[in-house]
Parts: sequence; C-alpha cells; structure tokens
Amino acid sequence: MEQSTQIRRIASLPPQSDRVWHAAAHPSLPIIATASSDRTVRVYSLRNFTLVSTIDGGHKRSVRSVAWKPNTKTESVLATASFDSTAGIWRRDEREDDDAGEGMEVDMTGSEGEEEEEWRFAVVLDGHDSEVKSVAWSAGGNFLATCSRDKSVWVWEEMDDDNFETIAVLQEHSQDVKMVCWHPEEEVPERFHSYLYNLFPYMKKEANHLLNLVQQYPLHCIISSYIELTIKFAHSS
Repeated sequence: MEQSTQIRRIASLPPQSDRVWHAAAHPSLPIIATASSDRTVRVYSLRNFTLVSTIDGGHKRSVRSVAWKPNTKTESVLATASFDSTAGIWRRDEREDDDAGEGMEVDMTGSEGEEEEEWRFAVVLDGHDSEVKSVAWSAGGNFLATCSRDKSVWVWEEMDDDNFETIAVLQEHSQDVKMVCWHPEEEVPERFHSYLYNLFPYMKKEANHLLNLVQQYPLHCIISSYIELTIKFAHSS
C-alpha cells in the first residue's frame, strides 16, 4: 500500500502590497524570487524566510515571470518577463568562500544587518509586440525562451555575457501564449501553451546546430479538448 504524503505550510513570506504573479526557487541556493505588479522582483531566503534583495528599476510595467539560470557558479543570473513587452537579464557577482564549500549559499541567506545584494540590469531583450508572459532557461542554460500576448514564442541564444541573439520566432499560436517550458534535459523547447488551451509539442530533428533545429520544428499535435483555461503545464518524462 502506498503511503500518503502530507504537505504542510512551514512559513509565510512577508506580504507584498501588489499582486505577486510568479515565484521561482533557485536551482541550487536556498532562495526564492517573486515577480510582482509593482515592477519589482524580491528575493527571499528559504532558511529564515526574510527579504534578501529587492530588484527594481529595469521594467516600466508589471514583472510577470522570473527564471533562474541553471549551472552558474560565480554569479547568479535571473531572467524576467514584463508587461512592458520586454524581458530582462539580471546578474549578481557571488563572493568566493573556499572554506565554506558552498560559498554562494553563505552570501545569500539574508543575515540581519546585511546590505541588499547588488544586482545589475545587464540586458534588455526586446522584439515582442505585446506583454511578455513567461520566460524559461533551457536545461543547460545556453538558451532562453520567451512567450507573449503577441501570439509568438522567441528563442534566444546567449553568445557571451550580455550578448543575446534571436535564433527563432515561433508563430503557430492563434492567441496569446501564457507559458513556455523546456525539456528537462535536452536543449530543445518542449511545449508552448496558448490561450486557446492548445499544447504544441515540438519533436527533435537531427541537426548539427540548434539554429537549424529550431527553424525546422514540426507541429506534432494539438490538444484542444480542454473545458477550462489551462494556466500551467509540466513536462512528463
């Protein structure tokens, strides 16, 4: 007989004055970032549930989604999607602490009296014609996907620090795209979710370069039998 798992609340983060659209936990550090209608991102410690950083000044309208870049060692990188039709890349250099073993964890626990962490608004990614609803890093952190109310999904490649290049614009949807998700292991966008409740799984083709791969995504199937609006989806292995 399978044992039931109970989920219980262990803490509540301080309330914010405006709507919180999205929250994302860091893949390796005990911190979580929230996206808010007040145009800011707040970073909280998951050790003592206190505010570590307030990131602002980069967007003119609500921040709708946040995503941590995976596989970073000497810095924390956060992508943001905003209703101002842009996405942003934020960077924070991490201090090395060889004695601690996991130096970045020491730096971002929200100790009392510690000054706010210094975040740099490194890149503005523009091109969408309307609100950017979601942003997601690929499994390896080399590619970024954004989706928008303009019915499109853009795929960006990070060429080097602070330099991103658009490698694909996917325009199969007939209504606004609410969320984008990558395959959990491969560097290929797995599914894109639209306002019309359709899911578009894209199948991988043989190619030597992702640019050629993404430009040749075939539409594999459309799932359109939902009765209610689906807001979120997840990859199934």
